[in-house]
Amino acid sequence: MILIKSTYLTYTKYVIDYKKADKQHEVTLTVQAEKLRADSTGNEKNIAINDWIDVGVYHKDDQGKDKLIYLKKHKVNKKENTFVITVSEEPSKAGIDPLNKLIDRHAEDNVKSAEEKTAS
Repeated sequence: MILIKSTYLTYTKYVIDYKKADKQHEVTLTVQAEKLRADSTGNEKNIAINDWIDVGVYHKDDQGKDKLIYLKKHKVNKKENTFVITVSEEPSKAGIDPLNKLIDRHAEDNVKSAEEKTAS
């Protein structure tokens, strides 16, 4: 008998905003990350997450194409994570595992649009 196990990550609750300060943009990315293991019958259970995962920020270039301007591994060891990243160009999108290197059943939700935070 062959026992197949699959371990994958899932991300939810994205909040991505940025604020402009001089010539810099401070991007705040808040995400919930979970690591699940599925057995051969498809039963899933949460397992502890303690991984280094890429976090990326994109900028739209002059032709309107997304250009990756920041990519660095960050330690993810809890469900809710907040990353604060400073970039020199206006961000258009940001996300966790933006290049989809990890197994993820919903890879399309790894990157979301960034919105400028307005003073309230």
